[in-house]
Amino acid sequence: MRTGKAGPHGVLPPAARSAGLRFAALHPPPPFSTPRAAPARLFGSGLSFGAKNRLLRSKSARGASGVRIGVIGCGLWGKNHARTLGVLGALGGVADANPAASAALAAAMDCKALAVQDLIEDPGLDGLIVAVSPAMQAQVALRVLAAGRPVLVEKPIALTPAEARAVVRAAEAAGVVAMTGHLLRYHPAFEAVQALHAAGS
Repeated sequence: MRTGKAGPHGVLPPAARSAGLRFAALHPPPPFSTPRAAPARLFGSGLSFGAKNRLLRSKSARGASGVRIGVIGCGLWGKNHARTLGVLGALGGVADANPAASAALAAAMDCKALAVQDLIEDPGLDGLIVAVSPAMQAQVALRVLAAGRPVLVEKPIALTPAEARAVVRAAEAAGVVAMTGHLLRYHPAFEAVQALHAAGS
């Protein structure tokens, strides 16, 4: 018998709901006036993406870690990743099988556009995000891993279990991180639910 409160993803057990509520109480959302809210204000303004990116890098990202990430794939999700990395001051470049697409995104985000293999081998990058068509995700991820680079692969990581296992084996052989872009994987509320599950609650 399922108990708990119904939500957008079904019914949560009372313990999980309690963990989520405790997290919400301890970590309320920031007020609109904080720097964290600035990107939302800017992206609703009339500024171009390039102007917003330059402004955010000059203001919000002054404490950035210096990490530089490249994005392979300039479609819908590639653009989303590029915008987020731009906000963080971490966008190191973009690439796409269609040079016109990468050139357009690079111009909008004020970053460099390279051929896919050139971006993979760029020594100025600390890792790459692969956001290409699902049929090509595993193939491109394997190219990144063959170069010994850490990679985040958009969902789905592959179209078959065999392809997914090949990506895992390549990451293990290269000794680098390969991960899929699951939403909220490290959110404290989800970690609390995982701990409850592991404990048999």
